[in-house]
Amino acid sequence: MLKKIAMVVAAAVVAQAASASSIDFHGYMRSQVGGTTQGGNLQCFKLNWDANAKYRLGNECDSYGEVSFTTKLAKNTTGGWANYNLRLALKEAASADHEAGSNFEIASRENFVQAGGIMGDGFLKDAKVWLGKRFYNRNDMHINDYYYWASTGQGAGIEDISLGGAKFAYAFHQNGGNEKSGLKRNEFRFYDIPLWTDGKLEAAVELFTGSSINKKTTDADESDGDKTGSVLTVQWNQGNIMGGFNKLAVQVANGHPAQGTWTFGGYSAQPDVPTSQKSFRIYEQLMVSPTDDMSGQAVFVYENTKNSNGSKKTWLSIGARGLYNVTPNFGLALEVGHDRANLKKSSSGEGDERKPNLTKITFAPQLTVDGGFWARPVFRTFVTYAKWNADAVGQVDGAGIFGSKKNGISYGAQVEAWW
Repeated sequence: MLKKIAMVVAAAVVAQAASASSIDFHGYMRSQVGGTTQGGNLQCFKLNWDANAKYRLGNECDSYGEVSFTTKLAKNTTGGWANYNLRLALKEAASADHEAGSNFEIASRENFVQAGGIMGDGFLKDAKVWLGKRFYNRNDMHINDYYYWASTGQGAGIEDISLGGAKFAYAFHQNGGNEKSGLKRNEFRFYDIPLWTDGKLEAAVELFTGSSINKKTTDADESDGDKTGSVLTVQWNQGNIMGGFNKLAVQVANGHPAQGTWTFGGYSAQPDVPTSQKSFRIYEQLMVSPTDDMSGQAVFVYENTKNSNGSKKTWLSIGARGLYNVTPNFGLALEVGHDRANLKKSSSGEGDERKPNLTKITFAPQLTVDGGFWARPVFRTFVTYAKWNADAVGQVDGAGIFGSKKNGISYGAQVEAWW
């Protein structure tokens, strides 16, 4: 019943957006068809552990869409304004003409109000306040669909406070709803710090707290115990590099967020981890477009997470996608990506012990209305070849079509759009 109501509301908003010029309508979608040389439908290749990244060209198996709406709530003659923002996500199995239940999902991604121009002149002149559920400070690497720094979720804050040549923002987030166990996060972020021509620096400190009301009352409550921790992030953004940009980020975390929860792209309560857990991460991405016909992106990730009990994991990822536009509307894309992990058990023998690795290469002819790396919508056909080692056997594809094999081929067609 609730899903039906949500669908009716979404349809009403879409209808209003189509007829009301005061509503901005944006969105994203992707859908694909295909198969493998072993039979069955399209399968995707990634290391099956807690890293969410995968090199995405020819390697996305879901039909997914988002629609977002922004409407003005108020505006005065002195420059003050307030907007309402709503974003809904649609996900379907794409297996039937009529889909419902577990085959079709509609979910809330954003639902917040933001206002600006209401705090006078001076350093607060351009400041904005907000409250609700929001995509906040999302930083990703496009070609492997990895949000390495993203604090999406329920919260409140103030941003764009002027500090001369730089800006400051404070944000408070919490998750867990009205559950006894929840996680709270306070972020103090300095950004748009000028370095040199087209170079800017961003730095943030995030402090995490949270515990269950029944903290450690019984053994069963142990996992809802201490969720303290902190994250320090420093990011350098260099623009105007051969028609593109370079971003280098370094993160140091300890305690609960060291496992990559929330801060690194997630928004769900996770089991407790020892406060002695620590992690170090480096993210590097370079996007260039030296000519109208050639463009591409390269990425590098290194993660090292360890615990005082001796368990440890490292993750290394490196890859690149290049695009050559034969004509303004027809291009050839090639993407190569390699992931490897090293998972070590604790001193007492708990946990996982393996060294999986995976290499994937995709060739994709594509059609666009305009050329270039970011041109959308794009229609692609693709062939993907992946190879993995013995420690990754049986864990690289969701359906297990490749069984005990150490390589596989998939193929298909995809459309991707944003607006």
